[in-house]
Amino acid sequence: MKINKLMMGLAVSGMIFTVSTLQLAQAKTEPNTDDRCDVSLNYDVKIEPKN
Repeated sequence: MKINKLMMGLAVSGMIFTVSTLQLAQAKTEPNTDDRCDVSLNYDVKIEPKN
């Protein structure tokens, strides 16, 4: 019974480590923003009641 709990703990720890590593790698591959380029998105939203 202790072996099963130990193996489950190692598996969960491994999954957490893998997910955190993937998120860190994804954050580093995001493109850098450039101060010379300013982009803005504008949306006009109208809310009308249903009849």
